[in-house]
Amino acid sequence: MASTRVGLRAFRDMFSHTVKRATTVPAIRRTVVAPLVARSVRNASTRGFDRKSHLPPSPSARTSSLDQLDRIEPSAMQMILPGTLIPPPLSQWPRQPKPFFNFFWDVVKAWGRGKLQVLMMSISSKKGILKPRQFKLNNAQVILTAKAMHREMAEALAVGNKDALTKLCVKALATPLSANIDSRQNSRRYDWELVKYSGWRNPTIVSQSLSPILQSKGSPLMRQVIVRIKSRQRRTTYHKSANGLWQVNEGGKQEMDLEEYVALVSIVKPTTWASSEWRILGSVEPTTPEEWEMEKNALNAIEQEELKKYKL
Repeated sequence: MASTRVGLRAFRDMFSHTVKRATTVPAIRRTVVAPLVARSVRNASTRGFDRKSHLPPSPSARTSSLDQLDRIEPSAMQMILPGTLIPPPLSQWPRQPKPFFNFFWDVVKAWGRGKLQVLMMSISSKKGILKPRQFKLNNAQVILTAKAMHREMAEALAVGNKDALTKLCVKALATPLSANIDSRQNSRRYDWELVKYSGWRNPTIVSQSLSPILQSKGSPLMRQVIVRIKSRQRRTTYHKSANGLWQVNEGGKQEMDLEEYVALVSIVKPTTWASSEWRILGSVEPTTPEEWEMEKNALNAIEQEELKKYKL
């Protein structure tokens, strides 16, 4: 199960004098959580619903809750969607033929499930057979947005622009990054530059999901897109000399080749099919076969627990 606990050690070091390895977007660490916690991924903003009974909520309670959900902003999102699978490098795939094929089939199913989700939602936004779709994926525009936000976030972190980070990131990410800025030495400052994008078809969308925040008619949808970005980046560290001038540290210019999987989220309202602005949730590490097996087991346990509630 994937959570949004942000591993900031490498990121904190990006703009310090002890840099050994850097990344522009903190990684969302994958952990297997208890079913109760995992279920909160979809029910994170469900206050107002009747949880004292295993019966579905009353119409009035459902309407009241959906009114609250209608005001949800992507900045409140804290977790990537369960079942998100990012294929790892082939070196991390199983060596034996059967486990290799099974994992390959899981990758195909996860990719197809995401494609089907967004396609069905797009089709359902049509008001008639001959009417155009109100909800459009605009994947090309999403990639351009991801590139721009990835660059703006790194630049904002380098110069210490906390307001920009608040606008670009979800709260769970912006808060620790702002704390990182506050903890810096006043005698140092930083610059960041994207030198170039690397490789073919880069950046590219590697995962896309669209899921209701609640399993209720009219519930807002969380749209999650993960974009792989390969790039060469340059970081420059300056220190203030005795005469008050800023000078580049010895070895203060470093270039790094990085591969990042940047997760973006937005909220889609099915009543109007309008989408909120994108926010950066963090970065996702590729899913190892072992992690995927644990996540599948956790999801199966959640499903079984939910089914028990509605058994007569």
